Amino acid sequence: TILFWTSNVIRMISWIPLLGRNGLINQALQRLHLISQPLEWLLFSEFAVVLAFVHLSAWLGLVVMVLTVTVVLSLLAGLAYESTSLAPRRSSSSLSPA
Repeated sequence: TILFWTSNVIRMISWIPLLGRNGLINQALQRLHLISQPLEWLLFSEFAVVLAFVHLSAWLGLVVMVLTVTVVLSLLAGLAYESTSLAPRRSSSSLSPA
């Protein structure tokens, strides 16, 4: 379970270079002269928490969806193969009208 949570923690921490005090967004806004000081609320606010959770849940939702669809399609393919191999074969004479 530790390996499962490691990727989630890294994904949450990966927002720091983007939303941090010296992050890409603050630097871009300062270079465009839209702000004079870095915005603290980008990283330390409900906005950042919601953004990180949406990122996490969207990723997990995508993984669960892809795995579910893959398993169901593989089961359906197996069932279709089994149903064709179990069906009684008719000879060409049994297909002609009597």
